[in-house]
Amino acid sequence: MYPHAWTKILSRPHSVQRISNFFLNFFTVGLPEDHSVRMNSAIIIPSEGKYDYYFFEDEWMEFLVGVERVTFGMNKATIEQSFESLNADMTVLGQEIFDANIADLHTTTLADWFVRYCARLQGLGLFAFTPSAIDGVTAAKLQASLEMIDSVKAEEWLQVIGTPTTTNAMTAQRMDLLDIAASGDDSRLVDHAKRFFWLPVYTIGDKIWSMDDFTKQRADLENPEAELAKMRTDFAERSRRYNEVLREIRPDDSLRNTIEIIHLYTHLRDARIDLTRIVFCLIAPFYQDLARRMNVSLSCVLNLLNEEILAFLYDGSLPLNVAERSTHVVYAHNATVEILTGKDADDRIAADLAAVLNVAHKEIKGMIAYRGIVQGKARVIHSADQLSELEHGEILVTHHTTPVFVLAMKKAAAIVTDEGGITSHAAIVSRELQIPCITATRHGSSMIQTGDIIEVNADNGTVKIL
Repeated sequence: MYPHAWTKILSRPHSVQRISNFFLNFFTVGLPEDHSVRMNSAIIIPSEGKYDYYFFEDEWMEFLVGVERVTFGMNKATIEQSFESLNADMTVLGQEIFDANIADLHTTTLADWFVRYCARLQGLGLFAFTPSAIDGVTAAKLQASLEMIDSVKAEEWLQVIGTPTTTNAMTAQRMDLLDIAASGDDSRLVDHAKRFFWLPVYTIGDKIWSMDDFTKQRADLENPEAELAKMRTDFAERSRRYNEVLREIRPDDSLRNTIEIIHLYTHLRDARIDLTRIVFCLIAPFYQDLARRMNVSLSCVLNLLNEEILAFLYDGSLPLNVAERSTHVVYAHNATVEILTGKDADDRIAADLAAVLNVAHKEIKGMIAYRGIVQGKARVIHSADQLSELEHGEILVTHHTTPVFVLAMKKAAAIVTDEGGITSHAAIVSRELQIPCITATRHGSSMIQTGDIIEVNADNGTVKIL
């Protein structure tokens, strides 16, 4: 049984608008595929340039069980087709607003587009939450099944299943850049930039890569032929080993379906994020034009709920407290949503989260992603902007990693994350780099401070502040 207690589950570089047009529907409506699968309560607070999401732990786990039931009630081909359709629809919607002469569009036209965009965005829900369901629910069941087949090989099988055999966009960009450098044909950088300019974007308003950025990346490459050959060999070996593991396991139809879907999500986890980043680039003009029409900053627009944006587009009204939302709390409960500011926000945090925020642990526990024991100085990273601060041999501590972290992760002696599991980015990269990694500590990045000397014991899943 899980406690009915507030627990930090996610940390994301979101905005109120991102929370509103994506997350909050899963409180008010539920999953589009099954409305009975829904969340009930959340407190979402700004923290270190991101938002921390607190849920009741028992409600969160019940939600993940429902997500698991929906996802694994399908098969690999159905999931792939669904994602391809969503990818096409979202890209068309984004391109529609990107190509428009947006300043000349009537507000009702913008409102119609925004309603269609928000409705289609809900299709990302299952793809967004399934990785958490795999990490929190399904992985343990799969490991138990594999141990019944062969207790010695089970752990290695699980790692192979949880390792991608196809490239994500960041890896594809690196390989294409290496290929350009190996060929000596730098004129190809122009097309390369058109394909990958959006890679550093994680939310509306983030800066895209310029041609100068790509030129610098190209200049910084050393021995591109060897690196590219190794990457190609590594991915070919991953595919070979995955197919070999399937032959070794000889799963029945049910177990094969579970394995195939978990392995598929090693790709879809990043593909879903890549899709949202591309769409954010395409729809940025919508929010920039709203800021112009409202005569407010872009950050003010991004602190509006969906219904507040629609109210402005339909009748020109704006909430009175929009300027106060530089400090706020988003509170969801029983299908209602409030944005609390000032004393109301402080009171909500004091009433519900004080015990969680003030807790201190000398020992932190999580899930083992790659075994090993390391002692060293911690470097806590709250955003990708801080990655240059990580020094060789330090222990990287963060809420979760993404592909943009990879170059920095290669300098780390070990990795500790608040979130994750066998298919998480941190787990996959730690196995590639063969460095100790513990995921799903929940509060590691809050409990540990940069400069702390810590011990990462990834043989038993603990982190100690020494």
